[in-house]
Parts: sequence; C-alpha cells; structure tokens
Amino acid sequence: EPFVYKLVESVAKVMSGEFPELRDKQSHVERVVKAEEEGFNATLDRGLEIFESVVSKIDIRRHRTFPGHEAFRLYDTYGFPIDLTQLMAEERGLKVDTAEFSKLMEQQRQRAREAGRNLYISVHENVSVSESVRAIVVRKLDLSQLPKSSDFVGHHTLEKDAEVLRFESQREKGFVVLSATPFYVKSGGQVDDTGIIRLVGKNLPVVAMDKREEHIIHVVENPDNLQLVEGQNVRAIVDKPRRLAIMRNHTTTHLVHEALRRVLGSHVHQQGSLVAPNKLRFDFPHFAKITAEELRAIEQMVNEKIQEGIDIYTETLPIEKARKIPGVKMFFGDKYGEVVRVVFVDERFSVEFCGGTHVKNSKEIGLFKITSESSIASGVRRIEAVTGEGISRYIEDRVHRVDLLDEQLARLVDEQESLEKELSKFKKVKPPSRPSLGVISLDTKRSRHDEFRSAEEALDTVEKAIQQREESSKRISAETQRLRKELSKYRVREVGSQIDVLIGNASTVNGFKVVSGRIDAGNMEELKTLADRLRTRLGSGVGVLGAVVGDKAAFVCVVTDDLIEKKKLQAGKIVGELAKRVGGGGGGRPHLATAGGKYVQNLDAALENTVSVVKSFLKG
Repeated sequence: EPFVYKLVESVAKVMSGEFPELRDKQSHVERVVKAEEEGFNATLDRGLEIFESVVSKIDIRRHRTFPGHEAFRLYDTYGFPIDLTQLMAEERGLKVDTAEFSKLMEQQRQRAREAGRNLYISVHENVSVSESVRAIVVRKLDLSQLPKSSDFVGHHTLEKDAEVLRFESQREKGFVVLSATPFYVKSGGQVDDTGIIRLVGKNLPVVAMDKREEHIIHVVENPDNLQLVEGQNVRAIVDKPRRLAIMRNHTTTHLVHEALRRVLGSHVHQQGSLVAPNKLRFDFPHFAKITAEELRAIEQMVNEKIQEGIDIYTETLPIEKARKIPGVKMFFGDKYGEVVRVVFVDERFSVEFCGGTHVKNSKEIGLFKITSESSIASGVRRIEAVTGEGISRYIEDRVHRVDLLDEQLARLVDEQESLEKELSKFKKVKPPSRPSLGVISLDTKRSRHDEFRSAEEALDTVEKAIQQREESSKRISAETQRLRKELSKYRVREVGSQIDVLIGNASTVNGFKVVSGRIDAGNMEELKTLADRLRTRLGSGVGVLGAVVGDKAAFVCVVTDDLIEKKKLQAGKIVGELAKRVGGGGGGRPHLATAGGKYVQNLDAALENTVSVVKSFLKG
C-alpha cells in the first residue's frame, strides 16, 4: 500500500514557512506522490513476475548467472531498477551479467545519439532541412556588422519589402538575413513560418527559420544556387493559409490552458506545447488519466468561448506591471525580459505572456476538437486537438475509420456465418441478427454563417457511426468466439471416437504402445485436447497426432509419466524430430509438445516414422 504520500502533510508543516506554496498545493502534491507510488508498485509487480519467469528457466546447478539481456529488458522496457534486479539475483545465489547489461546500455545510448544526429526538422509537407547542416551554417554566418537585431513585423503583416543584409549558400540551401521580416521563428511551441522570398522573376521557398544573436535567418531552397547580394531588394511573403491555421491553433491553446485549469485544477500549467498548422499539442502536470466527462467539459468550455466572438488584443508592458494583471499566466518568468507582450482572450478568462501570433476574434477559430489524451511521462499528460481546416481533415480520417470498421465487420460476419453453417451439422442453429449500420451522410455544402454548427453535426454523426460499429464489432467478435468454442467441442466429440481405433492399431515397442495417426482438427487447441484424451487412454505409451491446420502441418506428441521417468522419453524431442520431415520444428514439455511445418504433403510420411523416431530416443 502507498505510504510516502502521507508524509506530505508533515513536510508542508515544516517547510511552509520558506515555501508557502506547499501548503496551498498540499492536496495536489499528495495525489501526485500517491500516483507515483502506485505506478512504482505496478512496475515492481510486473518486474517480479518477469524476474521469476527468467529464474525458473535457469539451470542453477550448471549456471549461476542472471542474463544481462534480461536485466536490460527489465530496466529498459519495464523500468525495473538494475540494483533491485542485482539484489534479488543475489538472494537466489545468482550474479547479474553486468558486462552484457552495460554493453546493451551503451548500445542504447549510441542509438539515442544517432537519433539526435539524424534529427530532421520537417517544416513543410515535402521539405526537410538537416538540423546539423543548418546549425553549422547558422553558426558560421558573419553577423558582426549587422544592426543589433532583426525587425519582426509578422504580428501586423504577412508581406514585407526588405533588404538583404547577409546571404550564405550551401548544399542547395540558402541562409538569408533581411532588414525586416514577417516570418515567425519557432518559439513558445509555435512552429516556424514558411513562404517565399520573391526576387525579380524568381521565388525562393522559405522552408525553415532560425535565430542567432537576435538576428532572424531564413532558410531557403536554392537548387539553382542563386546568389543574393547585400543591399538587394526582395519581398518576404509568408504562406497565409498556413499562418492563419497556426494562429487559430495558438489562440486555442490559450483557451485550452485555462479550460484545463478550471476543469482539472489550478495545478495545471504548460510543460510543453506544439502549435502547428495541422494541430495543437499541450503537455501539463496531472496525476491521473482525464476522464471522458472531463474531456467533454474541456471541449465544451473552449467551444463556448470561441463562439462568444471575443476580440483578442495584446499589450506590451514592463514585466513588473504585467505581473500584477489579475490571473495572468507566466509560469516561466525567468525567460522573460524587462518588457513583455501580453495576450488577452477575455481578461476574465485567459491572459498570458506570449510572443506568438493570434487571431483577431475567437470566431475565426471555428470548431475545436480534442483528438487524443495520453501520458508522456510520470505525472505528465498530453492532449492533442484540431481546429478550423484541421477539423475537416480529422472528419475525413474518422470517415476512413468508419470504412475500415465496415470492412472488419464484413469479415466478422462472414466468419460467423461460416461457423454457424458448420455448427448446423451438429445442432439446430437460430438465424442470427445482422448489424444494420446504414451509410453515414455528411453535409459538405456549408454556409459560412453556419459553418460551426455544420462541422459539429458532422463530427457528431461520424463519432456515433464509429461507436455503433465498434460496439457491433465487439458483440460479433464475442459471438464468433463462442461459436468457435462450441464447434470445437462438437468436432472433438466427433473425432474422439477415432482415438480408440488408433489405440487398437498401436505398435508395441519395448513393452509400451506407440500410437500415431492423422485426424481432422480445426485448430491446435482441438488437436491438443484430442492428444490429452489419447494420453489418458494409453496407460503406458507414446502418442503422436497429426493434422492440417490452416495451410501448415501440425503435430502433438504425448508421453505417459512412466516412460518419462523410466525411459527418459520426452515429447518435445520426439515431435521436434518428426517436424523436421515437414520442414519445421517445435517443442514443449516432456509430457506434451507441439510442432509444425510448411510441407503438408509430407505429413503422412512423417507420422509413419513415429515408431523409428521413438526407438532412436530409447536409452539402455
């Protein structure tokens, strides 16, 4: 049972003089610590189970080493501490292969380093810029004679005439510094702008942005190796539809932030975000999975604020004055300068320090929809969402999901009908009810004034269609599983009569029976059930049953206990040898083992070799 969280009250009493927020947030800290304890306990339980499974397979009489790769798997996959693995191994008289563990850890670090070196920043649908190349060139640019900073005008315009101050070309990329620019540089979660730099008769696509010493650098595609000269006049043009989509998502992020705090609690604050044209992402501390009801409440609150038609405005203020604004959000105060930009989305709802770009009125956002909620670290949750045109793409994705579910349902219904037809040979089968799902119909001809309502109705329609199909799929899957089990019982009962015939035709080897034969079985479970029945009736002997399961040859071998003990016969070795004759392999426990192979045509010949294979394993 968790217990550490009970100490939070005592810590708060002792430390609240220096850290008054401990008292204010005591209940939240208790919940987080308790959730951490519960998570660690679950890790321990899973780790103990895997540890015991590994130990059970070690022949302690011959080996005293706990495999390093298993210790690594426990650590890397399940978060099980290596020192705990070592301690438990020592209690069993084992020593962890730390050399192998360290080797695997180093390989993991190397993979992480390689992933970092190969990191590519995708800034356009079909364009990527190597981070390493970009960083090298940006560092080498000589900016010593330039003005103190670049003039960013992107809050007010998306096009700007400017002079080229610096230009560098490398590997079909150009790096341009302009006297002024409307292009936003990635910051605060908002991604870079893209667009073009227009020359006389030429457009250079801007695919990424960078910043060095307050100078804004445009990364452009330059396959023709054009050379820009200092003082040359150009026009910088931001991709307007893309920027507008980013602005919608950025303003929505502010609304989401406040809605999360009002629904989940004041402990919520931004721990990471992404504001892209196709979606927004928001990371925040929270001690539990967000419930469906809470997600609905957050969505509803955000959409209600959007539909209020709130005028968004900004103010640039000294930071000390800005700090005093009621309810202002500034969780990363040490990153701000002496003057800050404050974004107001209804001063009674959302006021935040922010240098990003935003819509002028909340109604420009359109509909807001949360698409996922997940955990990204212990005590940290993530939600992803879409707005505007992103809603249309989301609806298309969900309609595709409906199509996939329809295909899945069709396969399930076909399987169900096939099983019912076969089952009808043994009993009377009641005609089943088939799902009646219909075709979803979405209104794509939306008037501008009713765009929000139409999108909302389309989303509701498609989500209900998905829910209906998932429920039908779950119901039919359960029914299909029941039919398989029932049909299997009838098959086993029917084929079971052949067992006595096979025993009657058994060969005798060293005083015990050897039985082999081909039977009809729908799957391996049926074959194993029949083999168990054969073992029970053998008394003393070896039995091998073969069948075609799917498009593979399958075997099950059984050996009675007396032969395991006295003759040292093992089902796994016998069936493994037979499986070689059908191009396969297998194994299992001494009393029952399974095998299979791809050469179905060799199944009967392999079964005929059962007696000779058994003789080859007899000892003494």
